[in-house]
Amino acid sequence: MIISVMNLKGGVGKSSISFQLAQFFKLKMITNDANTGIMNIKILKGNSSIEVNEDRLYDFGGFDDIRIHEVLASSNVVVVPTLYSRADLQNTVRTVRKVKKLNPEANIIVTINRVRSGDSKQLNSAKASLEKYIDFGVQYCQIRDSKVMLHSLDSGKSIFDIHKSSKLNRHVYTGIINDFYALIGHIEEFIDDGKN
Repeated sequence: MIISVMNLKGGVGKSSISFQLAQFFKLKMITNDANTGIMNIKILKGNSSIEVNEDRLYDFGGFDDIRIHEVLASSNVVVVPTLYSRADLQNTVRTVRKVKKLNPEANIIVTINRVRSGDSKQLNSAKASLEKYIDFGVQYCQIRDSKVMLHSLDSGKSIFDIHKSSKLNRHVYTGIINDFYALIGHIEEFIDDGKN
């Protein structure tokens, strides 16, 4: 299984989402983003090549890097996190089109990130804006805004581990956990479909 997480726009939560997915699926995480604050991941420096390997999650920084094209062309699933500003959505359209050009068979999941809890209007508005310009099959989901994401990166523990750590955390973080399970469900569907 090869999962790539990318958007040509920086600051949309790629590394945060990548870390959670790598922890959940027990994949080695590789990034080309030297500015990531995540510990214990392989950071590709300068002009070093990017090898395409199974059982990897690739976190690609908010810039176009020719080295990622082969990985994107080989990815089973590409997750494209975005926020809901005009600039974020425009770059998301560019990213999705680029992925589809490199990998016509790509399973793409656009993830609207940092959605205010209980605000389905943000998700629906972003999805409607994107669907005007993306005329092929893409799955959509949301990840709500939560302090547990920052706590996760600071502690090096996944949100799933933090969620399980206390009764209070199981209550407080149920919403974002459910959001991640929805994203994971889409990924698993695509992986299972690829095996059949």
